[in-house]
Amino acid sequence: MPLVSQSEFARHRGVSAPYVNKLVRNGQLPLVNGKIDLQAANKALDERAAERAALRPSPTEGRDPSHKKYANLESRRINGEKSHTKMAPYAQVRLQREFYQAQLKKAEYQKLRGQLLDREDVLQALMSTYIAIRGSLDKIPGKLCARCRGIADEAIGAALENLSESLADQAKLDARERNASQENADDR
Repeated sequence: MPLVSQSEFARHRGVSAPYVNKLVRNGQLPLVNGKIDLQAANKALDERAAERAALRPSPTEGRDPSHKKYANLESRRINGEKSHTKMAPYAQVRLQREFYQAQLKKAEYQKLRGQLLDREDVLQALMSTYIAIRGSLDKIPGKLCARCRGIADEAIGAALENLSESLADQAKLDARERNASQENADDR
């Protein structure tokens, strides 16, 4: 009959010391001269775990046992194996939901402030700009027009792409300047 302290018993069982202290206070673990009898305490906790397991309902209770998923669970339970079905904890699912809701709210806020544009609007504006530039190139007098006609649409597209990147960079700089001036105005 080896006697151990409450903290040693907690380490032995892989539980917390406050949990062991609670069991001692509730009289579920007997003390001998302020120490815990290791064999008796192990037996008491094993019996307690068996009683609690008997009170728990089967994971397949109230479900169609012929269903493949539940039949597999029941066969594992009968064979003494633990079920390995993983469910996402409620807190994790809630955290993900709140994260995506925050992302949506942030996007709505940015759109209201004029920081975001609809993709279709931008593509339509670029296409109309491309058409306008191409039309302007066609109106150039004969000598220059002959030179432009030899340029492939891909080259013109690349030049327009460079132009749109430059315009986008300038728009970002303008937006930063606007935001800085708005922040300064808000601070006042």
